[in-house]
Amino acid sequence: MAVATGEAEVDSALPFCRSLAKAELHAHLGGSVRQSTLRELLIAKGLPVDGLDQAFSRVRRDAYGDCFRVFDAVHAAVDSLAVLRRVARECVEDFAADGAAYCEIRTTPRAGMLPAGSTKRQYVEAVLAGLHDGCAATGTRAGLLLSVDRGSDTPATAADTVDVAVAAVAEGGDVLARVVGIDFSGNPYKGHFSDYVPALRRARAACLRIALHFSERPDGSDPEMAAMLAFGADRIGHALYIDDPTTAALVASPLPLEVCLSSSVQTRSCASPVAHPGWAQLRRRLPTYPLVLCTDDKCVFNTSLAREYAIAATAWHLTHDDLRALADASLEYSFAPAEWKTHLLARLQAKN
Repeated sequence: MAVATGEAEVDSALPFCRSLAKAELHAHLGGSVRQSTLRELLIAKGLPVDGLDQAFSRVRRDAYGDCFRVFDAVHAAVDSLAVLRRVARECVEDFAADGAAYCEIRTTPRAGMLPAGSTKRQYVEAVLAGLHDGCAATGTRAGLLLSVDRGSDTPATAADTVDVAVAAVAEGGDVLARVVGIDFSGNPYKGHFSDYVPALRRARAACLRIALHFSERPDGSDPEMAAMLAFGADRIGHALYIDDPTTAALVASPLPLEVCLSSSVQTRSCASPVAHPGWAQLRRRLPTYPLVLCTDDKCVFNTSLAREYAIAATAWHLTHDDLRALADASLEYSFAPAEWKTHLLARLQAKN
């Protein structure tokens, strides 16, 4: 199963897509570790890398299990606050090199990801420091979304995560990188959205923006779509299996949709980029439905932001003007502070 209809066409579109100034709005830090850094960290710990190299070489060709092998390697390698700061810095550097003027990074400060002896607050401070470092080196800006994982967070630990985010906002934002929102994600078959609503409402009351992973059950049986829409998120991610009533509700009151093409294909959520079921359904009903292209986990899926644009250009037959419009809109849909948006929008429009 190929990620795009033609690798040669995707490669030929890459230079223009890389030249576009744009925003990355759906990138998980753990899945966006630089591949060379991951290899270096594993070797330093005496862990094998042969399987990892194989995973990187195969993942674009639908080596489904290899995606999760990379996740396991990341969890083994990122084991200190210093490493966490480094990978956050490199993440920004990589997106900047790919044309991103602004990026939003997501991470879950849960027990399994916290280096020994550290707190959620220290975890967040290390990530913010790394994002600041990357922004200072590249001239970009970065927003941080703290993730609530419905598969591992309880309502109490979710509330703790929101408390850390609220405290970060109350302390005032860094000029280059700051906490801007909360991401709700994780195994869609675990937990109940309603149990996390109090924490999410507290986040919203503190002026944090909310992004929801949405409609990810392959059988289309997600009973929480209506409740999630009623809650009133600011953006939704994936939306692969939306039913007719949900489609109608989204068309009536559009929420920007984060589409991650490589991720959706390589996790077997759709057969090809052109066959993304949720996006196809929304586009049929509302051709101008708001969309932003994102990477999800660029290390795991061996992709880049420019590559996601190139895949879309090839699969959807987009013109350069279409791609420019997508790039400009990506910042409009971001959670960037208002004082950043004015400057960044001018930068995007001048370059594109």
